[in-house]
Amino acid sequence: MKIPPQINGGYWNQLQKMESEGALVGLLQEYKIYKESSRKHRGAYIRGNPILGAPMEDYYDPSEEEKRLSELGQAIERTLRTYNNPDKRKEAVKEIMRTSCIDLVEFTKYTFYHVDVVGSGRFIYPEKGVPTRFSIIDQMIAKLNLSISLPQKNASKRYAELLKAMK
Repeated sequence: MKIPPQINGGYWNQLQKMESEGALVGLLQEYKIYKESSRKHRGAYIRGNPILGAPMEDYYDPSEEEKRLSELGQAIERTLRTYNNPDKRKEAVKEIMRTSCIDLVEFTKYTFYHVDVVGSGRFIYPEKGVPTRFSIIDQMIAKLNLSISLPQKNASKRYAELLKAMK
């Protein structure tokens, strides 16, 4: 897979390796780091320069941390979709309970486009970010076709109840 120009190449390779190995817990640990880091290091609004292909209005240019959080959130979504084996799901739940206990994944999904300006080169611009949020537990319940009601607030209790229902 080609490295997108808007993200650090070394980090992209690390992320792709974790995703290809189905390392959900590793992705969640990275998510936790960048969730906090992206709160501290925000992007900025930049005045667009239409001559260089930018939007006319000011646009939001996310920080490296926000870009990484976006990529992590999307990688977590894709990785969850690969957990088709019931034993693999059960092991993932146990591992999440032991390590991060993250249930709610929240991030802004950023996409980028590039413009080739004759004589000036290639410019990469972000499109408007899409706020995204999902519950790992709710996705697993849906995948298992379970009809259970879990407490909404406490992730550890939700995971414990999910584990019981998976038996």
